[in-house]
Amino acid sequence: MTYNLVFGELIQARSYEDDDTLKESIESYISKTYYKTASLMSLACRGVGIIHQFDESKQRSAFDFGAHFGIAFQVADDILDFTQSSEELGKPAFNDLASGLVTAPTIFAYAESESEQLEEMIKRKFKEVGDIEKTLEIINSTAGIDSSERLALSHVENSIGALSTLDEVDVDSDAYKALIKLTLKVKTRKFNS
Repeated sequence: MTYNLVFGELIQARSYEDDDTLKESIESYISKTYYKTASLMSLACRGVGIIHQFDESKQRSAFDFGAHFGIAFQVADDILDFTQSSEELGKPAFNDLASGLVTAPTIFAYAESESEQLEEMIKRKFKEVGDIEKTLEIINSTAGIDSSERLALSHVENSIGALSTLDEVDVDSDAYKALIKLTLKVKTRKFNS
């Protein structure tokens, strides 16, 4: 587990390279998100499968449920950094940008706008005066948030799909319903709820 967290930090430190394409940037973001957030959830879910003596295929389904849930959770968290106030977040809004981090909304905004100005701000990790405000302006003028929401939703759907392949799960059970409710909450959650 520690390896995954460290590896995720290394991916994040690399962040954005001049020669990255959008696909490479999204893949790097998803990898970082898996290692830093979703790996804990996926390994915990697989552990439940091991404890309950699921066969390897079902353990993989449990693992996939956790992985997709964790990625959806983190993408939604990254969106909230742009859509919630500091009061709602309980921490400074736009904290990722202030820390020089490139998350899904910024990646998608750059892909749509192909803004050289945004590219320069990404390269300098949003450190010049006005970078954060200008980046927000570009993100808000594109479908960066909407594209990020679609990415999160696709992982919500994949998570539910993985859960539905587990024959051992009683779909009428309170546990199954709670997992589905938890997974769907990713899409609608806010920090203060």
